[in-house]
Amino acid sequence: MSSIDTLKDHYHKLFNLILTTGIFPSSWSESLLMPIYKKGQKNDTNNYRGIALSSCLSKVLLSIINKRITNYFGTK
Repeated sequence: MSSIDTLKDHYHKLFNLILTTGIFPSSWSESLLMPIYKKGQKNDTNNYRGIALSSCLSKVLLSIINKRITNYFGTK
């Protein structure tokens, strides 16, 4: 069994556990806000925008849930 298949199996079990128990890992709800420079003087905070970095696994799970809900209701 390849490492990809092993990871896929672990993620599948994890996602099913989350969906059946309704317990979402609290760390997946946290984001790290990073300032991204836009233009102008770098010492002016108005010249930055924030970007939130969050867990990739939470994004994958939420995408799966969104797809299931969309398929259930038959709309986008």
